[in-house]
Amino acid sequence: MPLHGIDFTSAPTKRKGITIASGTLDGDVLSLTGMELLHDFDAFERWLRRPGPWLGAFDLPFSFPREVIEHLGWPTEWPALIRAVAASSRAELRTAFKAFCDA
Repeated sequence: MPLHGIDFTSAPTKRKGITIASGTLDGDVLSLTGMELLHDFDAFERWLRRPGPWLGAFDLPFSFPREVIEHLGWPTEWPALIRAVAASSRAELRTAFKAFCDA
């Protein structure tokens, strides 16, 4: 079965696309068979519709960078962080992120 590792760490652009490493596993030997760089969501959606079966491992951004969390004084534990973000208005979040970027 084909294996794919998908690095989806940001919105895809020409500068930083979605990187996909493909390979196969034969016993305990993993062989890289290809690399792809997708520059937009349409290309990624087309890629996801490829015939299977195949197995994908996705590196997705589930949180904020630690530096941002610490700078803003937010909790570092996931449940408390989510509660803090959910309790903030959109305007408050924009102001906080702008302050971080301007620092």
